[in-house]
Amino acid sequence: RVELMALGLDGTELARAACSVPPEPTPLELEQAMGDLLVEIRAEIHHELIGFGFAMPARRADLGMSHPIWGWRDVPVQNSFRQLAAGRPYAVLDLAEAACLANSRQPQLRDASRAVHLQIGAGATMARAIDGRINLDLPARWGEPGHVPLGLEDRPCSCGRTGCAHAFVSIDTLA
Repeated sequence: RVELMALGLDGTELARAACSVPPEPTPLELEQAMGDLLVEIRAEIHHELIGFGFAMPARRADLGMSHPIWGWRDVPVQNSFRQLAAGRPYAVLDLAEAACLANSRQPQLRDASRAVHLQIGAGATMARAIDGRINLDLPARWGEPGHVPLGLEDRPCSCGRTGCAHAFVSIDTLA
């Protein structure tokens, strides 16, 4: 399932559109679905879109999307996002980064200079915000606590190793 939302600069939801995609979509199928939803959202709102933020279920999706459930490894999606943005500014974040950014800007946290968000879903990822900005200068695997070895070697992980936290606390294993 793919979902797009249009938000005002104050964070107010202006429009939402969603559609189904195959369980293991190809990059082209995902790009087509996002393009169709963007057309739908543009027709629904009466505001100019000045920029885009894409939250994807993949670590550092701006560099190349890896998604073990979909079978993607370092799929170059940057051109797709550039085309969808049509010359406007855009950012690509993973779900943890997007949630951390949103949470760090909540009024209740206005006095906090730092925020950390742990996202548990199909895997476990983390992100850190400093002064309302996502910190992307961390080591490459910093935000992937799901692949920290627990010292328990009896469960295989989707990454090919055994004993990762992901093998014990992901949505698939808890269901």
